[in-house]
Amino acid sequence: MKQPPDSSISVDRTITRIGPLGRREVMDILLREERYELACNGIVVAELHCMPSMLQELAVGRLRTLGLLQEISALQALCIDEKKRCIETTVVASSVPAAAVPGDVCLAPAQVHALQQAFNERCDLFRATGAAHSCALATPDNLLLFCEDIARHNALDKVIGAMLLQGLNPDGKILIFSGRL
Repeated sequence: MKQPPDSSISVDRTITRIGPLGRREVMDILLREERYELACNGIVVAELHCMPSMLQELAVGRLRTLGLLQEISALQALCIDEKKRCIETTVVASSVPAAAVPGDVCLAPAQVHALQQAFNERCDLFRATGAAHSCALATPDNLLLFCEDIARHNALDKVIGAMLLQGLNPDGKILIFSGRL
């Protein structure tokens, strides 16, 4: 049975479903998608089309993936204006180079299957809506962070942002994504 998500990120709507039994009106859960501008030092650097959740993590992760934030201590301010749909950040220049790429992680097949099962168990929004992507940061033995959004790249940015905000080192960690095959 579908578990309804938080009402701040979803809405209930009557939709028309057409199938082998014909046309019928049913209630469905739709994820909310909002547009936010992400500004860094007074300059708009990205438009974020995302679920209105974990916006701080999303902003920090997007700044990192854009190459604008090398270390979390360079983030001087982050303000989310819900009315204007704007996230304002102040980042100071950092003399510290970006972190080195973490080394390889080796997993036994049983670890891969266990992580996939744990990941799938957490994908509540996808089960409820069929419209969410998920991303997790994990060790070979368990999930550390788990984020969901309407776009896979947003879920990744949320994980990266959460990792930075929590001071987690990526060494010895892996990313797990939802996807289509």
